[in-house]
Amino acid sequence: MNRAVATPEQLCELTQSLDRLDLECQSIRNLTATVYGGEDERSSRAEELCNQLQRLRWALERGGRLAQREEWQCGIARGSR
Repeated sequence: MNRAVATPEQLCELTQSLDRLDLECQSIRNLTATVYGGEDERSSRAEELCNQLQRLRWALERGGRLAQREEWQCGIARGSR
């Protein structure tokens, strides 16, 4: 399977998107638990969504360059620093 090598900008965008999704997921999880209670099925589904997102991040990090995001900050990758 041929695929293009990700650019630093693409890796930065992916990392930022995952960060935004993680914050939104945490917010949804907290709100769902507040509205429906922590033991409700809907709250459990929101918790599982956050867990799935974390597993995706780990899989991406295991797969390569995403784990190096600390080495190149997004501003450096874009040439703004």
